[in-house]
Amino acid sequence: MLKKCVLFLFCMIIFSLSAGITRQENYHGKKVYTLENEKLILRIDPSLGGKAVSFYLKDRKQELVKFGKDEGFFIDHWSKFQYPSGLMHLPYQAEFLKMNGAAAVRMQLKVPAYGGGQGARNRVSSLKIPTDKELKDLLIIKTIILKDSSDVVTVNMELKNPTNESRSAAFHFQHGFRVTPDSDRYRWDMPSIDGFAGPALKPGIKMTGKTFINDPVAGWFSVSDLQNFNMVFEFDWNYLDRTYSCGITGEWMMENIILSGGKSFRTVYKVYPVSGMERIAYAKDGIVAGIKADETSKGVKVTVNLTSKSAANRNDPLKLRVRAVAHKDKRILAEKTFNLSKLNSEIQSFVLESPVKEEMVIKAELEDKTGLRRSFEYHYVDEKAEFNNRFFYGTMGAGAAVLAGGRGSAYRMKAPPKIKKMDLPDFNKIKKFPNDKNRMLVLFGLYTDHLKIYETFRNDPATEITWCNANPRGVSSFPASFDELFRYRTIFMCNVNYKSLRFEGFEMIRHWIAQGGTLVVTGGFYTYGAGEFEGSPFEQYVPFKNLKPFELCSPGKRKSFVLKVTGKDPVLAGVDFSASPDVPWLHKMQLKPGAEVLAVAGPHPAIVKMKYGKGVVIACTMTPLGNPAKPFWLGDAWKKFLVNCSKLNKN
Repeated sequence: MLKKCVLFLFCMIIFSLSAGITRQENYHGKKVYTLENEKLILRIDPSLGGKAVSFYLKDRKQELVKFGKDEGFFIDHWSKFQYPSGLMHLPYQAEFLKMNGAAAVRMQLKVPAYGGGQGARNRVSSLKIPTDKELKDLLIIKTIILKDSSDVVTVNMELKNPTNESRSAAFHFQHGFRVTPDSDRYRWDMPSIDGFAGPALKPGIKMTGKTFINDPVAGWFSVSDLQNFNMVFEFDWNYLDRTYSCGITGEWMMENIILSGGKSFRTVYKVYPVSGMERIAYAKDGIVAGIKADETSKGVKVTVNLTSKSAANRNDPLKLRVRAVAHKDKRILAEKTFNLSKLNSEIQSFVLESPVKEEMVIKAELEDKTGLRRSFEYHYVDEKAEFNNRFFYGTMGAGAAVLAGGRGSAYRMKAPPKIKKMDLPDFNKIKKFPNDKNRMLVLFGLYTDHLKIYETFRNDPATEITWCNANPRGVSSFPASFDELFRYRTIFMCNVNYKSLRFEGFEMIRHWIAQGGTLVVTGGFYTYGAGEFEGSPFEQYVPFKNLKPFELCSPGKRKSFVLKVTGKDPVLAGVDFSASPDVPWLHKMQLKPGAEVLAVAGPHPAIVKMKYGKGVVIACTMTPLGNPAKPFWLGDAWKKFLVNCSKLNKN
């Protein structure tokens, strides 16, 4: 009878862990919320920004977080600040959730007046720093979920704006941990346009550099212990800005989003271990793929590994196509197609033999029965070449090849398109451009003060200006709803790049122009070709095509172009450039069909007008840079031009 009771109790314990349990407990003197199943133990400290101070892998008997250090999973920051932000020190309110088939904890924080923005490493100092007004009173809701019998941790993040004002913000997530107990070996695989980058450390090497991936190409990265064990992080590609690692920490920063009052932004990320793969090349929706290349006496042996961390992906047949392509001349060195009855939780391996040894790109494509294709690739030079490059890589640029000591040829990975959706209102029901005031919205970047917008309108009681700081890390005070945006007749966009407003902001402006708004764009270091607008809504309504970097030009040292009117238009009424104002620097642009040149500087278009829908775009290629004798931005003609622009909208 005693044996039966013991056996029954043992079975109940196993069932309880398989089903997932939650509990509060003390861990190193801290009150933590614990989620546990048969594979993982997570201990979460709400008092430290809701981070996990313990991530224990039962099958490996390995704790990933070294307690007492600045380590932990699920650490929240703001993307607009340099590390750290104050969120990591703030206490979140926590509660366990009743959820079928999972253990879960939900935490939330109302961002306070102090300590909720830019932070400091020291908690006491951080809590004394005033919170940026753009972030104060925002609500952060973080839900951490551990499903039964699963080693995948899902984190649901919600950023809610409970105020009546427009707000702009972006998350930054950090995970600091040790993939090996002593952190004496690792390799980060972070997809970038330059291939797989990220710091790497072999036994015997004592240091590694920081790596910023400013041009990521996928919503995941992983870290390996160099012995076929990996921790994988999946996140939202459509809102990803950049990624980062400096050894034991992996981080990603999200694009700035604009929230109107009462609106929320939600994102989900997942963290999970993968054993048995040497090099991961793809991770999305729980499907993980690895590519390994080894030289043999006959050529190169390519192995593609596949596994699924989600039961939802394990039921249907798939087709895997693998090709080895010569990097220099694009010859097909070898190719093969494999038919899979289904994916498994265990790793499946597929081998392709290349008969030649040379630099190659291994391309793989996984297609399901619906026709959905998942593509991934790996640039192979040789193992030594890549590892040496990882060690000396430093900060990512754009376009440099991932090579060792100059070995190999330039290689670029393509980024898939980002898909964003915007709910559009019925524009016929929105009150547009009220005539009680001449309202203008000024998106100001570097050197906007040179343009004398404030001095031009400060004594005009009929004009009302709203100023938005268009910082590349995120704009402040930009209207988050079309109702707000349509209060303005004119928008001045002064030296602003894509990263300031992102898709939502420039897409809102596109619809605003189409309904009759007037956009005035001025030049500078951070706009047009230098503004990273490729593929953005801005390209649709700006009167220039083929926006590319390095289009700023000058007639020479201590020389200037002369600004002259060449067209007739209401925007030029009373504008007298007969004093030949100087333009030392301008953007050399290519005109779109339908663009009308109103003024030139030397042989180049200087003021260009183009209709877009019911509205109009006035684009100035001149920049307020240099120190000329007669700066165009200081004369009365320039002020008159600004006034005329503000009065084009007659709606």
